[in-house]
Parts: sequence; structure tokens; C-alpha cells
Amino acid sequence: VYNKAIDTDKVVFILNSLEDELCEFAESVTSAAFMQTIFCAPLSAGGKNYGAIYLDKRFEGQSPDEEQLRMFETMTGLAAQLLSATRFREELLAARDQIKALNIQVGDDNKLVLGESEASKELASLLEQAAPEDVTVLITGETGTGKEMVARAIHRRSARKDGPFIPVNCAALPSDILEAELFGAEKGAYTGANELRLGRFELASRGTLFLDEIGELPLDVQVKLLRALQERSITRLGAGKPIPVDFRLICATNADLENAINEGTFRRDFYYRVNVFRIKLAPLRERTKDIVPLARHFLNDFASRYGRALHKFTTDAECALTAHLWPGNIRELRNAVERAVVVEQGSAVTPDSLPVGRSTTAIDSKDKAFWSELPVDYDSAREMFERTFLERSLATHDGNVSAVAKATGMPRRTIYRRLKALGLLK
Repeated sequence: VYNKAIDTDKVVFILNSLEDELCEFAESVTSAAFMQTIFCAPLSAGGKNYGAIYLDKRFEGQSPDEEQLRMFETMTGLAAQLLSATRFREELLAARDQIKALNIQVGDDNKLVLGESEASKELASLLEQAAPEDVTVLITGETGTGKEMVARAIHRRSARKDGPFIPVNCAALPSDILEAELFGAEKGAYTGANELRLGRFELASRGTLFLDEIGELPLDVQVKLLRALQERSITRLGAGKPIPVDFRLICATNADLENAINEGTFRRDFYYRVNVFRIKLAPLRERTKDIVPLARHFLNDFASRYGRALHKFTTDAECALTAHLWPGNIRELRNAVERAVVVEQGSAVTPDSLPVGRSTTAIDSKDKAFWSELPVDYDSAREMFERTFLERSLATHDGNVSAVAKATGMPRRTIYRRLKALGLLK
């Protein structure tokens, strides 16, 4: 009865269950202690079927009148419309969530905002050169300089812009699962592999694969990545047959890869493979012309997001922004502006709302001593700055490396490695 109602998309009416052939083999009907009158109507609306409503009652020797049948058809029709509307609403909500997720991926949070400095103008030129070609790009720069934003900008301006952008933070994934994440795994390839798992290479098909913090890749994974780049194919864990993959590779690191090669932690052949088109991002302290324009952009963004009527900084606030050294670069600036939008009670952002710890006199006597004692050569000056930065960060967070990692955006493994290299690890 149920199947006939769905197959024919019509109401099925049986006056006497014992005299109808549809009920001949229906155990639930034939085992009943009395004869039954049965109504069954499909729940159909908008070209979709949502099931059927089945109703039975004791056979009373006469047919229901026409009004009762019409009432049953009307009620089931209304139920079908209600189900259709409910399902449509669920689909709309799901679509809204998908759109929201996409906006997170490609929205203002990941928008590359260029400033007015020479470094920004050079970056814009490099983007225009790199984006149209399928060349492998290596983006280098300190933590917080916007390496992923640059990678996304390249992807959005490339011929692969309609394909996926798949980011992988190589430092955030434990080494024992990194290979499965990148290359995928067949069912049963390892304990807990209960189903086929696609790797990031396959997920990036016809799009861009972004490997962030490649300086943290284990040597054995570097070998397999080198083979994948050379052959444009990957082999899932537990599989014997390679799979061709179509992707563009963009890598990023804040590590000194040349030094890592000398230390034996990074393969020279892999370095040559990824270092094809290099884009080096300058730290914010070397782009002072960009600080205020970037801060104004973040201010408009967060004021709109939090519903605040804040559209400018005071002159003193802009001076404080420019004078600050920004060791966390653009990420630190963005976070500072967001906090200012939340705490500012006036109509313009003042220095008191900025968590830079300074007003217009951003360099105190200790800082002046620090900068006056800088060595002449760049490598020694960089080491001195990094040592001071890590020492102050650890002091601020009571030696908690996890807290430092969260505040600075540096991976914990990178912090431990640099502390060891600088002789600061106790």
C-alpha cells in the first residue's frame, strides 16, 4: 500500500483489507483481529516525495463519504507543503552557512591591503608578474608579515582562481600525521583509517596548494614532496599506484632556509625546487609609510563589524602607531586596532586605546641603548633583535612558550628551535 502510493503519487484507498489483493501478503494487515479500511497518501510537493501518511480504522461495512476523502487528501497535501517548506528552509540555512564559510576564506580577513611604501609598490609589481603564470612561488618574511594573504592574492589573480585554495600549516601538524594529511591514505592504511582519506594535494586539484612554514617539514616528508613536485603525482598511504595531480604550489616560511641547509635540516634539492619565484616581504618597521594606511583600513573593517562609529585616529594615536616597532608586524597591528575599536569610548581612537605601551615617545632609554649598540653587519643585528624579542616575549608571558606562540603567531617548534640556536633554552 505504502509503495503504491509513492510509486503512483496518488492516494490509495482500501475499503476492506481482507478483500483487497494489495493486502494479501501484508502481515501487519492480515494478522489484525478485525477487517480494516485503509487510507494512504503520498507526501509530495515541488516535485519531491517526502514519504507517505498511512491511516487505518476498523471496517464498518460502508465507504467513507466523499467529504471525508477530500478532507484526508487536503490534510496530507498541507502536510507535504509543510515538509517541503521545512526542507527548503534547512537548505537555505545550510547555504547561508556555506556562504559564511566562503566569506571567511576570501573575505576582508584575507584581503591583501598594500600601502604606500616602496616595498609595497615592489610587492604589487611582483604579484602582477607571478600571478598569471603557474610558477612555484616562495614567500619569505617574518611572522605576521601577511604571507598567506599574499598567497591568496596570487591565487585570486591567477587562472586557477575558480579552483580551491588549500592552506597547510606544516608546523601545526604533528609529523606522524603530516604525510597522511598531504598525500591521503587508503582504507586500512594505518590504525584508525576506517575509510578512504583524500590528501591536500588531491583537494587542491585545479587550484592552489599553500604550504606555510615549510622550514618545519621533516626531512623524510621533504623527499616525498620533492618527488610529487617532480612527477606531478602522489601515492596515498597504503596504495601502490601513483595518482596524477594538477595543482599550483605556493610555499612560505619565516625561517632562514639557506642556514637550515647548512645545518642539515632542509634539503638543498628541495630548496631549489620551491625557490623558483621568490617574494620577500619586508617587516612593518621597514615600511613606516604603510602603518597608518593599514591601520585605517583595519579601523574601518572592525568599526563596521562591531557597529562602532569610529572612523579615524587622533594625531597622537597615529604618531604612536608609527613610532611602535611592531615585532609582530601586520598581525600585531591588526590585533591592536581591533582592541582599540572594542575599548575606545570616544569618537576617534586615542593612544590610550592602543595596546602599544607607548604614546608619542615610543622609544625609551633602554630601547635607545639597544639601537645605539647595534652591530654593523646585518646577520649579527638580526640575531640581536631576535634574542631581545624572544627574551621580552618570554618575560611578558612568564616563560610560557605556548602563550608566546599564541601571542606572536610563531609555531611552538620554531620558538624552541630559535631558543636553542640562541642559547636561551634552559
